Amino acid sequence: MEITKTFVHTFKDSIRAKLRQFMRRSLYRYAFAVALITFAVHGMDAEMGAPEIALRGLIYFIIACAGILIVYVISSYVQSKNRVPITIRFSEAGLVVSQGVDSVNHDWCWIQSAEESNNLLTLVIRKTPRYELYLPKPECPDSEYKVLREWLVLHGKLLN
Repeated sequence: MEITKTFVHTFKDSIRAKLRQFMRRSLYRYAFAVALITFAVHGMDAEMGAPEIALRGLIYFIIACAGILIVYVISSYVQSKNRVPITIRFSEAGLVVSQGVDSVNHDWCWIQSAEESNNLLTLVIRKTPRYELYLPKPECPDSEYKVLREWLVLHGKLLN
């Protein structure tokens, strides 16, 4: 059996990948950095108490997150305009990836991992820089989804 899926890298997919990365790996780093900067700037200020310093830190953190989100939105918009759709033919033996006129054979190692949520199957292709492909469950027939899920489990990409 062979399953063919076309992945179009839309703005929604790009921003979803960036926000997932931000929430999972970067948010606590920014919070820690802002806490250090806030303490360095206001920590020795005798006129300010701890609640005022904490409030300023929270304001700095919100401003930093808003700035990062603006950069993410702009970069996602640019990336979504420059992407060519990717067609992947899944089979038990391997994958055939077509992008434009180029077609490349890959084994299942090309997919580094897979994550399953309520209505989305995420295929992580590359971790640095992060590259993810999304397969919405409603757009995939149940029989194809079950076979694809079995292949991902068989090759150790999707953990039960």
